[in-house]
Amino acid sequence: MDFTPYERMRHIPALFVPLYAVSITQFEQTSLILQECQAFYAVFLQLEKQLKNSGFHNDKHDENLPPLLSVPYMVNGAFASELALKYMLISSNVTFNMKKGHDLAYLFQLLPQTQKNILTASIKKDCNLNDAIFQDGLNSIADTFNKQRYQFSNYNQDLSTHIMFAPFVHTMCKFVLEI
Repeated sequence: MDFTPYERMRHIPALFVPLYAVSITQFEQTSLILQECQAFYAVFLQLEKQLKNSGFHNDKHDENLPPLLSVPYMVNGAFASELALKYMLISSNVTFNMKKGHDLAYLFQLLPQTQKNILTASIKKDCNLNDAIFQDGLNSIADTFNKQRYQFSNYNQDLSTHIMFAPFVHTMCKFVLEI
């Protein structure tokens, strides 16, 4: 049967059912989240490599980044971390407020204490941070996804990032991806 363009458009929504409208198991949900985490982390790693090769990035993680690579680097890293955190929460049967879904500090604080302790110790060691600076760093990077993906609307915004950003991304993703 041949449809007019209008008729085809009416049938498209049936093909693209939102994930939340489909009944999937917890295992299927965590598998999808893990796959997405891996994909965003792979892009983050590639951008990090490009930044290091650009001469603008020197492993301190707190310098100003080139604008062309900064936004995708930070958005992909923040989203990969968010997915890693959500994977851990869902796997541990911890519920969270979807309206706060991009808030890394909120998601991190909901982790089971054992996981939180392991991850905190790793990041603090990697960055040589005390408890107060760790918490300040966590609060500083909490809304990176939203701030950076809309960075174009704040053209004069400082493109620097907290020293903890890259180690946080690596720690969260490696923990769930078992790299």
